[in-house]
Amino acid sequence: MNKMNKWNRLFIRQGFMVEEKSFNVFDCTSKTNENMEFLLDGLRKLSIIFTYENSILTISNEPISEDLCLKCFDLKDRGRGEGLWFRHLVEYS
Repeated sequence: MNKMNKWNRLFIRQGFMVEEKSFNVFDCTSKTNENMEFLLDGLRKLSIIFTYENSILTISNEPISEDLCLKCFDLKDRGRGEGLWFRHLVEYS
């Protein structure tokens, strides 16, 4: 594992902008339920020990390697739906 990795850095690299309140404790109030389900499912697949309560994510494990994180969260066509809600405004203007 690269000792420079921190959970916050890994989250940012995957597009999860969450605020680190203290060491390995993250405020996820700005995330949608769907985004949090995706993140929490990924953490479970990686066998990461965590708690998630009242939009606060607390991780007990040391950060994993960036390669392992990328393999878990990098899905085909991921992110393609982002921002499409406004597309009709551009296409029909």
